[in-house]
Amino acid sequence: MEDEDQIARFEKMGEDEVRLLLDNKRLHSENARQAIKWLATKNQESTFRRETSQAEANSIARDAKAAAERAAAATERASLAAERQARAAESANKRATIALIIAVMSIIVSAVNIWIPHQNSGRPASSSQPR
Repeated sequence: MEDEDQIARFEKMGEDEVRLLLDNKRLHSENARQAIKWLATKNQESTFRRETSQAEANSIARDAKAAAERAAAATERASLAAERQARAAESANKRATIALIIAVMSIIVSAVNIWIPHQNSGRPASSSQPR
């Protein structure tokens, strides 16, 4: 129980203060051994947390890199699809323009076909026709 009480005191003081007491030789031999052991445990815990944190950061970085690569590939596919759509739209525009030209020409031909017979109906009969 005494060891647990001493460790509780170390926890309350903190690592820096315990190190200072050790450096200034202000702890009795048994307490000094406990302090050294406690500091070694704290150091291992700190190392473990740091390594775990680094491993987690590396894992997150790998995941982020993979996500970025997937996003880049998706962007490339979208770009290629947009290019295909642009070419298809250009082709459709050309066909629509040709169809419009044909429609205008058809309207003109129809108008001429209506206008010419109408113009001829108002003329006197030609002399070549029998009376």
